[in-house]
Amino acid sequence: MDFAQRLEEILARYELEHPALVLNPVEKSIVQKWKCIPEDARVAIWGAGDHTTQVLMELVSFEEKNTVCFVDKNRMLHGKKIKGIPILPPGEIEKMDIDYIVISSYAFREEIATEIREEHPQCKIVDLYDEVKEKPHPFYDHSFYLFYRELFELKRRLTDAKSERGRLLKEIIVKYLYIRDFSSARKYIKIYLEGGYEDADQLRNFSLELDELLKQLRAVLKARKTYDMAFFVLDSLRAKDVFSEQAKKIMPFLHDLMAKSIVFKKAYSTSTYTAACFNSFLTGKKVVDDGLSYNSPIIFDDSILLRYLQEKGYDFYQYGGIRIIQNEEIEEPAFHAKGMTKRDKFEALPKRIWNYITDLAKVNQQPVFSILHLMESHWPFPNGNQSEQVIFDGHPGVNCYHWKKTGEVPVEKLIKIKDSALGYIDEQLSFYMDFLPENINLIILGDHGQVLGEHNAFWNVFTWYDEAIHVPVIYYNKNLKPKTSEALFSLGDLPSQILYIMQNGEMLEPKRPYIEVQRDPVSNPGFLNDEVFINELGVKFTHGYKVIRTLNEKYVLYDDGSEEFVIPPNENINLINQPQYAEKIDKLRNYLDNKGFPYKTQLAEVKKDAHSCGID
Repeated sequence: MDFAQRLEEILARYELEHPALVLNPVEKSIVQKWKCIPEDARVAIWGAGDHTTQVLMELVSFEEKNTVCFVDKNRMLHGKKIKGIPILPPGEIEKMDIDYIVISSYAFREEIATEIREEHPQCKIVDLYDEVKEKPHPFYDHSFYLFYRELFELKRRLTDAKSERGRLLKEIIVKYLYIRDFSSARKYIKIYLEGGYEDADQLRNFSLELDELLKQLRAVLKARKTYDMAFFVLDSLRAKDVFSEQAKKIMPFLHDLMAKSIVFKKAYSTSTYTAACFNSFLTGKKVVDDGLSYNSPIIFDDSILLRYLQEKGYDFYQYGGIRIIQNEEIEEPAFHAKGMTKRDKFEALPKRIWNYITDLAKVNQQPVFSILHLMESHWPFPNGNQSEQVIFDGHPGVNCYHWKKTGEVPVEKLIKIKDSALGYIDEQLSFYMDFLPENINLIILGDHGQVLGEHNAFWNVFTWYDEAIHVPVIYYNKNLKPKTSEALFSLGDLPSQILYIMQNGEMLEPKRPYIEVQRDPVSNPGFLNDEVFINELGVKFTHGYKVIRTLNEKYVLYDDGSEEFVIPPNENINLINQPQYAEKIDKLRNYLDNKGFPYKTQLAEVKKDAHSCGID
């Protein structure tokens, strides 16, 4: 049975479907601008960053037009491709006989347009936003965030409602059902039934039918005899939010699961943002040394874990996250991939797990490897339980640094919302764990961490503080002997560790004297040209860096040659010039296999070349 389709039919019969999500006015404008370009015109797209890959690429098809190249000033992208189309520096435009240049940027579109008029006057300019009156935030206006805001507002209105309570309850129920949060939907159905509203009998019958469907789904999944494997990647989940005493109260289910699992308490990510971290915990690659960027796909053939599972007959499914391709010659997805478009790149955690288990129920007795990217643990912590919210005008991290200058960062409120998100995640894991096959190999981890006011800093990407890189790793299989490791563990070693566990039935105790963290330089012009943000963050964090973390110390090498030596948790005190630490510092320096950087990026250079395109 196709359980996902069956549920859709039941919801339709009881008139409980959620209205279809449609393009917002900004998205419609972008699509219309693209359609107006003549099909035979030679087109270049200026910008090869997140605006192109996360916004434009999911609204239009580059193949519909004669798209010749992408143009970007970020030298790390030159020579790479998007959809098989090369990324070139602006100086190459003249050689490509371009008719139209599409500006894939919001923040710097006027500067880019000026440069095009001056340097390439023969090219027609397509400004995707010239008819947009209000400032859009393409990344954070995603339907994922908007949906949770709407749910929050409905629940707030319900608190004070009198005459319209029945209608509001029904809308809330429909929304929870849409994201497949059945435990919350049942809670509000119960309130609706107790209120005796007009179609209560219909809702009661629906509940009975839903319960029967879920019972059948559970029976199918529990009958699987294969050793399926699933990665539940909780974006930005921090070790301190899992292993603290407070966490036992917020996430009781996860703590019960940890008591039955192999747990790495001193695990560290290899970078500070999702694309680099996904690549590392599947292939072991390092973002700087291996020349990766935020657009680099994961190469299936580079992963010892994925190749081993393929040899064992596994099939592969992906729900969000970073694009996985077979190899550099074959750009087609290596997985059955869902959640890879702008519309569903971010999706509510229960809906993502529902998609996973209903797909699993359709697979016969072939083992399946799946990876799920789950976002509720990431700023701004949207979730189905929150009772407060913080509204950001643009990028939450940048906003916080602006608020920091005026002393107005709502840290306590953000932490409260974060805790509500962790509690919501725990409730959903508890519900859906009951459906997973008996022999499941379940790995729950944070891809990286995030900073929430510690060290007077914010967000995940920018800094190398422990809160941004110290993550939990939990490996559950009912046949494994539980064990907790306090040894240093790098997510770059995760593929080999999983292979060892699968082949030997126990954990290989990590024996690393250090872990290494790398981050390429910040290239987003919206960040780099924001003087308040840069001053509050610190110029040093715009540089690329390599970090050596031992159990007790941390050494940092920046791409301009400057260094830091700190002793956590006091990570704001640089001891690099203290003679009593000279021997330790030399030892940590020597741990770096490669002290070089394949570029030299100074803040002044990037500001000058400010048309390199990241998230606007």
